[in-house]
Formats: sequence, structure tokens, C-alpha cells
Amino acid sequence: MTIEERVRRGAALLDETYHRWWKYVRTTVGFFDMGNPNRCVLGQLYGSFGEGCAALRVSGFSNEFGFDTDGEDSYAMLQELWRSTIEARR
Repeated sequence: MTIEERVRRGAALLDETYHRWWKYVRTTVGFFDMGNPNRCVLGQLYGSFGEGCAALRVSGFSNEFGFDTDGEDSYAMLQELWRSTIEARR
């Protein structure tokens, strides 16, 4: 599965579980950081990356939903894909 597909899966999961989630994620440069457990998508929505994984029941599978890297892609790639996904919804 590509990184783009994983981010689409994660956005679809959030669409199903968190009404208008994209309105609550601050994507400004210098704040939004997919490598930071408090400033990533889940951190901003749920308080921390870990709490978000628990709420969505994706612990251990967070990379399959584009919330974490799979070891081959980078946080910068994830960040740009999430930013464009969020901006497209706005």
C-alpha cells in the first residue's frame, strides 16, 4: 500500500469517527508536525498520538492509516500529504 493510500484510509477513518475533524487541525508551518505526538493529526484531535490511536483502536496499525511512518517513508512526506488532504476538505 502506498503512503497516499494509507493517508486516504486514515482520513476516511476520521471522516467516520470525528465530525468535521479537518476544522480542528492547525496546519501552519512551524506548528503542524507529524513527527510530534502532540502536534500531529491525532495529537491535535485527541490530545496525543497515543490517545488518538487508542480512541480509533488502531494502536499498532497506525502506519496503515497514515498516522505514522512505515519505516520507508518520512514524516515530511506524511506531513505534506496530510496538509494537502486537510486543505482540500476546507
